[in-house]
Order: sequence, then C-alpha cells, then structure tokens
Amino acid sequence: MNKENKVNDESLEKAVGAYKIDEDGNKYYIGFGIDGDSCVCCGNCASMCPAMCIDLSSGVAKIDYNLCVRCDYCLGSCPTEAISYNCKVIVG
Repeated sequence: MNKENKVNDESLEKAVGAYKIDEDGNKYYIGFGIDGDSCVCCGNCASMCPAMCIDLSSGVAKIDYNLCVRCDYCLGSCPTEAISYNCKVIVG
C-alpha cells in the first residue's frame, strides 16, 4: 500500500467512530441505517441501546452516529426489521 493511501488510526476513529480489525488486518466498520417507512417508532431499539444514541422524538428512530458503538442490539430488537447494516472495509 502506498504511503499516501494510509490512514492513521486517530483520523480513522474520528471519521467513522469505532472500527474492527479482522484476521487479515482489514479495518472495517459496521454502518447501521433505519428505514423510515418501516419504522413504527416502538422504542425497542432505543431501550436496548447501551450507548443511548437512538432518538425517537421525530416519530421515526434516528441514530446519532457520533455516539453509536455498533453493538447491533438495535438490529435484533426491531420487530419490523427497519434497521439494517453493512460492513465496509476501510483500509487493508
């Protein structure tokens, strides 16, 4: 990898928050999203969230990505499957 393509860990954490490293050394993060059409604002996700980063005040759950620790508790608690995720490799 070229030197100019390297991202230092501090900059990476500021940009995407927490990230993980797999067995091959790839750094990745899990991005969660909430489908506003499927969200019924039941509050299950917010009550399960240890980081308390989910806001329900607008009638649809919204994630504060600056606080999210990407634990995925919200994902498993959503009865309408409105929350989804995908892994994105950042640096190999």
